[in-house]
Amino acid sequence: MFEYFYNEILRRTIISFGTLFNNISIKHEDSSDNVVSVVKVPLAYGPTQKFLARMEQSPDLNKPFAITLPRMSFEFTGLTYDPSRKVSTTQTFTVKDPNDGTESKKSYMPVPYNMQFELSVMTKLNDDALQIVEQILPYFQPAYNLSVELVEAIKEKRDIPVVLENITMQDDYEGDFTSRRVLLYTFRFTAKTYLFGPASNATKDIIKKATVSYLTGTDTSNTTREVSYSSTPRAIKNYTGDAATTLTADITISVKTFEVADGSTLTKGTYIDIDGEEMYIKSISGNKITNKELLYSATPNSKKGQHFGSRIIFDDNNQIYFSIGDRGNRNVNPQNIKRDGGKIYRLHDDGRIPVDNPFVDETKSKKGIYSFGHRNPQGMVYDKENDKIWIHEHGPRGGDEINIIKAGENYGWPLASYGINYIGTKFTDKKSISGMQDPIHYWVPSIAPSGMIMVKDSKYKSLSNSILIGSLKFQYLHQCKIENNRVIEEKKLLTDIGRVRSIETDSQNNIYIGVENLGILKLIH
Repeated sequence: MFEYFYNEILRRTIISFGTLFNNISIKHEDSSDNVVSVVKVPLAYGPTQKFLARMEQSPDLNKPFAITLPRMSFEFTGLTYDPSRKVSTTQTFTVKDPNDGTESKKSYMPVPYNMQFELSVMTKLNDDALQIVEQILPYFQPAYNLSVELVEAIKEKRDIPVVLENITMQDDYEGDFTSRRVLLYTFRFTAKTYLFGPASNATKDIIKKATVSYLTGTDTSNTTREVSYSSTPRAIKNYTGDAATTLTADITISVKTFEVADGSTLTKGTYIDIDGEEMYIKSISGNKITNKELLYSATPNSKKGQHFGSRIIFDDNNQIYFSIGDRGNRNVNPQNIKRDGGKIYRLHDDGRIPVDNPFVDETKSKKGIYSFGHRNPQGMVYDKENDKIWIHEHGPRGGDEINIIKAGENYGWPLASYGINYIGTKFTDKKSISGMQDPIHYWVPSIAPSGMIMVKDSKYKSLSNSILIGSLKFQYLHQCKIENNRVIEEKKLLTDIGRVRSIETDSQNNIYIGVENLGILKLIH
């Protein structure tokens, strides 16, 4: 398994790190603010204790001593594996010889490791220390990209992020007050580098790179949830006997198939691994591969133009939940589990029916149904903390509802409702029926809800533990304060802004609101 090699990656990274701080100077001024001296701060490699020990050899302030201040030192202090940047399991790949291109080099896939560093700033005067610190900090927000040629033999040059983790300050006198004072600032950094194995001559196929953009697990013609990735294939061949091929063109989000140079070694029902992302092979026809397909089609098809539903979410098990409205046929669809419409559905992300769906054993039932008795669900959110699905749905004239979805339960439409017909007549006298789920909350008159998020983050303290819902009818943002799965308080926010269509959060939990004829608004604290 092992053979001698030495790429000098650790050494190169250490040296490169040190060069970042090799040109720092301080200025001394007189009482008239005239610069009397400019001193370049010496930088050396070694532990801080080494320099402090040498200073203690001559602590008298009036006598010369071995080490002058200010001074900086740095040291490599640790090494840890970083699984978040894992490229691949161990395999080999080849690249062209960087010198003349006639010879190929074979190397192992890089392995991500984090190198820890400490930089010490030692001064006698506080102003000296502040000058040095201020020259360092602006470059780290919190990282600075350091370009390092990791493996000379294959010209592997990468940008290594150097992350500033924390800073500590120590201001001590050793012994009595006459002892020498040392102000010590300690900077702790992490350099995110990669380690390569041995590189040797090779005569096999050369790695090629392709940029790929694709959409996973959705139907782009209808979906409102789009997940896209941009990645580069690591290798077209790994020389361990695994099947491999090349893409002939970029994959776009609008196509269901993509073409490869050779599909003969690929198998239906397997995955193509592209930079750690898995693309499922639905079917193969020659060299054309299908990686997406229609997961569900409601039947019978309706030409009516109302009550589509159409929300899609995923839970922690990557199961997909989606809604279909009653399609304007309230007296037939919602209460009939043998027909689509007026339902919440649950599937696996590849279209399979979960074996524990509530109606899989019912004769002629729609096996994807998770709950029924719905009118027109227009909002849906997954409460990860409590593993619950929340929805809101349009009522007729009154009777908009918030519901928590439970497997196999009937939510009553149109047998029970707080609403009436648009012309003012009643279609039911019942607001609640035994054995059917009552709404968590309802609105009379209707607000025409649209969009839905659950806020638990303290970034917006006044919105914590709330559901935010847009109002199409009254053109405001509606806040429902939640406690024990009940609405305990309501507020109107951002009134008269326009018809609120959608509400979303980004990775930092910032809230964005899509408003008809206005655009996208960001909610400020």
